[in-house]
Amino acid sequence: MKPTNCLSVVIDNLPSIEAAYSEGMAVRTLFEVWRRIDSFFGSEIETSEIEPWGITLHFTDEHGFSFVRRLEDLLSYISTTPVGVGKNKLIVAVSIRSSRSDESLGSAKLDVEQYLEDMRTAIAAYSSLSDGKIIFAEQNIVSVNQSHAPLYKECLVRIEDADGNVIMPGAFLPAVERLGLMRPIDRQVVRSVMDELRRRPDVILGCNVSGMSVSNDLWWHSILRDLRHDPQLARRLVIEITETLLPPNLDSALELVTALRATGCRVAVDDFGAGYSTIAFARSASPDIVKVDGSFMRELNTGLSRPDLLEHLVMLASHFAPHVVVEGVETEADFLVAKRSGANWCQGYLFTPPALLGVRNKQVNTTLISRKLSEMKMID
Repeated sequence: MKPTNCLSVVIDNLPSIEAAYSEGMAVRTLFEVWRRIDSFFGSEIETSEIEPWGITLHFTDEHGFSFVRRLEDLLSYISTTPVGVGKNKLIVAVSIRSSRSDESLGSAKLDVEQYLEDMRTAIAAYSSLSDGKIIFAEQNIVSVNQSHAPLYKECLVRIEDADGNVIMPGAFLPAVERLGLMRPIDRQVVRSVMDELRRRPDVILGCNVSGMSVSNDLWWHSILRDLRHDPQLARRLVIEITETLLPPNLDSALELVTALRATGCRVAVDDFGAGYSTIAFARSASPDIVKVDGSFMRELNTGLSRPDLLEHLVMLASHFAPHVVVEGVETEADFLVAKRSGANWCQGYLFTPPALLGVRNKQVNTTLISRKLSEMKMID
């Protein structure tokens, strides 16, 4: 008999679903995920077992890259297509592990009203994304000496829906992050930036990924493979790791940073100084770029901080990375402070307000998510 290869599909937010909705909703969600997996793989699965935390899959054949890529596509499909149970819709967070899981996910303690509201926002955002596309507003990272070309252009994510409305990230990203559902969006953002780099071989572009997505796992498999196969593209990509949420596992996060840099891609630590966690992570990751959080410049302008604090922070950052960027530079006075701090780069509205890439006369709609939420409540 051939040896069996085992994979575990873990529904990471199953305890939260049970706490926010009901045990029955969690069970029906589990069965819907099993149904999708069975439909996706069909006869390729020898056996499958429904577990309290997810599904165990058994395969008899060895599989190469194409199978791993299909697993990655399965993750994306399950994570971006809402599960509908009665009048309720929700999005599941899933991960795949290469062995049988023996863990218990335990129970979740959460603010139920906030969770349900966040889930409605996430559903509305994913609905807009499925009908539309991710677009970017670009902003230059500028030399303080203004004698060099920009370090790169940061791509600030927006969603353009099917009607051409542009949805700002503040309308949906905080809720999606609180739910732990950033992985599919971050994957799509990185892939969209890579597509843009292919279209524009003369630019260097960067994009944000949430700390919760910084893990050397299946979500990054095809991205890393594509970067290895195209080192010229990799050298023009900057991955900015934001501080909003910590990586779930520091060792795995550092493995990903190493893997990204091995392709030629550069890594930046964003929001530096906003919390101790970014300082600790920057020290461990040895990034190419550190970006000092724009809140320090805002606090200087409101008298809540002093210039020497920014200087100390820039000096600390310079021990971790050769390139230090001060964010939030909006006036000439801000620029002088940034220059005196010792930073070699800065970013802000003074130089280049974020400009929507290739989009003209588009309506920036900050209320669209709210409207979609209202429509969903009417349906409910």
